[in-house]
Amino acid sequence: AVILMMTLLVPFSQEQQETFTMRAVFDGIENQKFVFTDDEDDTFYFHEIVEEAKAKFNLADEQMVGKEFKVTYQSEKATDSQGKSYQKLTIIALESISE
Repeated sequence: AVILMMTLLVPFSQEQQETFTMRAVFDGIENQKFVFTDDEDDTFYFHEIVEEAKAKFNLADEQMVGKEFKVTYQSEKATDSQGKSYQKLTIIALESISE
């Protein structure tokens, strides 16, 4: 019974990416991360942005700062070079909400 239980638990313990969507204002690029603040004043630092989303908006352009977006992103657990765990955030889609 113990072996069967271990077998059943293995698939649930594997790391999975989770996908989220939020409305947020673009604050700029800081330390090579894309910074957004949501409606609750929580700040998110995105490590990466997929090419399709990057092609739609040039976030390196200062005129993008202050614009509101619908941000769809994935969160996954990652480990840095010192072995510390962190949540790696990757933008997978961007839609402009600002006029």
